[in-house]
Amino acid sequence: MDLNVREGVSQDLAGTLSELMAIEVRKVVPRQRIYSGADIKALLGFKKQKALLGCEDQSCLAELGGALGAQEIVAGSLSIIADDYVLVLRRMDVAKAQVIEETTDNVPRATPARLETAVRVAVDRLWNLAPPPTPELALSSAAEPHHRSHVLPLILAGVAVTAAVVSVVGWIGVQNFESLRTQSQTTSVTLAQATAAQNNAKVGEGLGIAGIVVAAGAGTAAVFTW
Repeated sequence: MDLNVREGVSQDLAGTLSELMAIEVRKVVPRQRIYSGADIKALLGFKKQKALLGCEDQSCLAELGGALGAQEIVAGSLSIIADDYVLVLRRMDVAKAQVIEETTDNVPRATPARLETAVRVAVDRLWNLAPPPTPELALSSAAEPHHRSHVLPLILAGVAVTAAVVSVVGWIGVQNFESLRTQSQTTSVTLAQATAAQNNAKVGEGLGIAGIVVAAGAGTAAVFTW
């Protein structure tokens, strides 16, 4: 049967998917005679069509199947809930008026092209030829192992190493000044040399302390984020 549509769903979209559904059913059961929605409309009179418009419950479907002399009926609906298309298909035994199999799929409205695949997979499920649907969220969190990224820890480690090098360079400047002071007791040192060494020592002391702090912090963060 053609898919029943809910508010907000395009009749053209539902009609196209209904035709695709009939094609896919023919592929699954190639030796059976399959009547599409268009065939049903041709076989039933106008009054019967109108009476069965929107037919979805089991008794209604059984009545329609009996009128057609069908053994089974494949019917369903296409609706919109929030940001998703909701495709429902069911396969029913007409004689027993019982549902043999049914399936539901959600397709984001932003990707309507995926409805084509959803119809194919849903038809396969009706004949147990495809696995049941798995919510994407459950699939990503449970079925697939989570791999932690090591990019951030490596960056932090790089920062820690760089800060340590800067700290060493800074303390070398301080050490040079101390060496110059010791040297000045036995050797003459110009005022320019002393001033430059003192300035370098002040800058070096600041770099040395800052480097130690940054290296310790970045190194600790790298360990924890690894």
